[in-house]
Amino acid sequence: MRLAQQLGFFQTTDLEPLMSYVTQQAAPGDVPGVLRALETYGTTVAYMMHLGPHARQVLEQVLREHRPRRILEIGMYCGYSSLCMAHALPSSRITGIEHSRSSPALCQALFAYARVEQQIEIIRARAEKAIPTLPTAYDLVLMDHNKSLYLQDFTLLLLHQRLAMGGVIVADNVNLGAAKAFTEHLQSRPDFSVTVHVFPRHGDPEQTDSMLVGVYQP
Repeated sequence: MRLAQQLGFFQTTDLEPLMSYVTQQAAPGDVPGVLRALETYGTTVAYMMHLGPHARQVLEQVLREHRPRRILEIGMYCGYSSLCMAHALPSSRITGIEHSRSSPALCQALFAYARVEQQIEIIRARAEKAIPTLPTAYDLVLMDHNKSLYLQDFTLLLLHQRLAMGGVIVADNVNLGAAKAFTEHLQSRPDFSVTVHVFPRHGDPEQTDSMLVGVYQP
């Protein structure tokens, strides 16, 4: 990725410099301002692997069309996607699964500053361990973690009935080779209506990226 090569990758352990930047750029409770600060930091200071502007547009379109009340996010990274969803749907409840040691602390700090911490729950675990223990089915599941685990974790979601009827699966970066089996599997299922959105890659617009949206219609 061109931008990543220029800036170097952001490390989620770098909590203090990022929060210092965010607090300089946005007021407490200003979710759009926090999102803009994250976007600017990720294009000028250190490359961040959160949703790019095109993927965010697709996600926001899905949120407007389906109005999910219960949202599950697998792979939280810095919390950017959760902030987008919390701002778009203030009445929704978001549960995030994140297995890394440093990301939850970063997410918690950003959520508290944006004043959405009451709307978002963080579970620190691997998805295959967390999914069977979840207490409910979700109206929307956003997958943006290890692409080679997409198919495994999708299978667990259905096995344990964690995707509501009429619910939506949104999966980022499905053009990457590790996600190919998941994409082909979902496209072959008669109980899912699948659309794959293709757009310029964040940080390297000469390349393409893609996001899958699948509606569960059993």
